[in-house]
Amino acid sequence: MILLWPCRSASNFDSLGLQSTTLVSLREERLDARYVMASTRWRMSFSGEKGEPQDVLADSVYIVDTGAETLKIVFYLAHQDIMQTLKERGIMAG
Repeated sequence: MILLWPCRSASNFDSLGLQSTTLVSLREERLDARYVMASTRWRMSFSGEKGEPQDVLADSVYIVDTGAETLKIVFYLAHQDIMQTLKERGIMAG
């Protein structure tokens, strides 16, 4: 199993009140002997104005090179503009 983390700087999200990030789903598809495509869904929980958490789901795809001793992410695609989503939800000033 390949373990991944969202490809945004954690400090950016920490300043917005990020409390936790949880991998909700992971689907791996071997593309060939070297590359794997990992489709993921992440739950990002932010502290709300009144203390209630606000959850944001983020879907993304990674292409991972498994040909060397160390795995390497060679491509990352977010399925949505997470920063725009945060603005729309009032988590980030817009």
